[in-house]
Amino acid sequence: MAMHERESQVPQIELVIDQTPDKLAENQRGTVMIFKDFISPILERFHAGYFRISLSLCSQALLWKTLGEPSEDAHAFRRMLRMLPSTAFILLWSLALFALVSLSLLYMLKCYFLFDMVKSEFLDHVGVNYLFAPWISWLLLLQSTPFFTAKAPYYFVLWWVFVVPIIVLDVKIYGQWFTKGKRFLSTVANPTSQLSVIGNLVGARAAAEMGWKESAICMFSLGMVHYLVLFVTLYQRLSGRNCLPSMLRPVFFLFFAAPSMASLAWDSISGTFDNPSKMLFFLSLFLFLSLVSRPALFKKSMKKFTVAWWAYSFPLTVLALSAAEYAQEVNGSIAHVLMLFLSALSVLVSLALMVFTALNTNLLLPTEDEILSPIIGSSAAADAIASTPTRESQVPQIELVIDQTPDKLAENQHGIVMIFKDFISPILERFHAGYFKISLSLCSQALLWKTLGEPSEDAHAYRRMLRMLPSADFILLWSLALFALVSLSLLYVLKCYFHFDMVKSEFLDHNASLAWDSISGTFDSPSKMLFFLSLFFFLSLVSRPALFKKSMKKFTVAWWAYSFPLTVLALSAAEYAQEVNGSFAHVLMLFLSALSVLVSLALMVFTALNTNLLLPTEDEILSPIIGSSAAADAIALTPTV
Repeated sequence: MAMHERESQVPQIELVIDQTPDKLAENQRGTVMIFKDFISPILERFHAGYFRISLSLCSQALLWKTLGEPSEDAHAFRRMLRMLPSTAFILLWSLALFALVSLSLLYMLKCYFLFDMVKSEFLDHVGVNYLFAPWISWLLLLQSTPFFTAKAPYYFVLWWVFVVPIIVLDVKIYGQWFTKGKRFLSTVANPTSQLSVIGNLVGARAAAEMGWKESAICMFSLGMVHYLVLFVTLYQRLSGRNCLPSMLRPVFFLFFAAPSMASLAWDSISGTFDNPSKMLFFLSLFLFLSLVSRPALFKKSMKKFTVAWWAYSFPLTVLALSAAEYAQEVNGSIAHVLMLFLSALSVLVSLALMVFTALNTNLLLPTEDEILSPIIGSSAAADAIASTPTRESQVPQIELVIDQTPDKLAENQHGIVMIFKDFISPILERFHAGYFKISLSLCSQALLWKTLGEPSEDAHAYRRMLRMLPSADFILLWSLALFALVSLSLLYVLKCYFHFDMVKSEFLDHNASLAWDSISGTFDSPSKMLFFLSLFFFLSLVSRPALFKKSMKKFTVAWWAYSFPLTVLALSAAEYAQEVNGSFAHVLMLFLSALSVLVSLALMVFTALNTNLLLPTEDEILSPIIGSSAAADAIALTPTV
């Protein structure tokens, strides 16, 4: 009986095993078909430009929160706005959160299933700038949250989560602007490039709300310096061509979004809407008036609804936010009327865009989308470097005297000329001002050691540790720097006398935070901004080792160019650490100081081991300055009769 029951159970087990693969395969085929027929077409047409929607909604939430905040001595118009129900703000914030989460999930799916298209978007001149949009949206939503304050630990953690991708994109994109040939700013600049600036400014404002003034100044300086360069490039149309298709003309509104956000960021950093914030606000207001007075510019883009229309809303909302802060500062009727007008305009534009989007859902994902169309153009041709003609050498005059003197004197002078011709002249011909990199490095190292050893009040423990270094080391380093500088100066004086034509050709060839610190007497905000900018450039360069790969194959005196900038950066870090007196700042100072010292020592060792390479026969450093025939003409010492 037991055997009969056991045998009856066996077919049931075999039946389950036989049916499971078929059922699993059928389910998988159904999932694949759903993805292929429904999800995949959406992901293929979806791109980062759709985050314009979240930018608009999140900035609207921040505007409503700002207008509803209580303030002392509020104007009557401001008190009227506080009567708006808080439920409306909660509803708007929830809608912005839902839209942002939905768009983020769609883009994550695209990154997983269609990574090649995301990579192509990253390589596109327009599409890469919209990769900042999701992080800007999250930061705006974070600043407008009604559930916790800026001092909460959640705010701190989320700020880091949203800011780190912006910094990574900064290093990648800004670094390409000045290091990569085909991606120079003048060839890739377009109005959407201002989103990278806005990302830094939004991060700076969020950091200032937390009370992190140093981080806020850091991000503000990165954004504003690159904004100035970008604004001039776009204003002068240095690319020499139309960078955008007509359907993307609404992104021109980003021209006044950047200075508006800059005024808000500086307001949060300084604690008041002072003169710099007002100047930026007035600039954005002027750019806004310049654009709205030219409706023909947007005529073609308004013929058919596209998601690019959402580019109107975010800049208007940021301008309204800046106007709200300005009105609160001056507390005048005209300022509050301007605030009400811009706020109402931004709300109406956002509502109109929602209605148009709801009525044209079939146009949201068009088959042919011009938003990611590549920008056509070629890089400018390189300028030819013309060689400077040499004039008659002064050396033959010596030989003219030799022929007219007595035999003994002529023989002595002939020996001197031979010594000069065989030994000194080849050195002078190969020597150039680039060798002063050595003295720059040693002298800056001496200044660094002196700065680190100076007594100061309330010095940090790390700073007191550095004072224990023996003063004899500093005297030795200073003496070495003096010897190197005097030797190089004498060599160059001799070259100016005997080879003036080469010096003339060299002349015709095509450290600001410390200076401002000395002028102002303190390492204040301008000094900090310049220091953070130099720190960013340092990170941008060291993250591209391939850029220096060819130059490191063989030792040249050009290697000394690494030392001086590192030492000046370490000097700036030392002044910054003394000002803020924090552990992180002093660790940064120690790291940069140690790095500059190690690089200088390594260069001394390499120079000592490669003295035969110090004055190469074919020096590439002078090749752009003088022609090959000029060097031969300078060597010749033709006697005259």
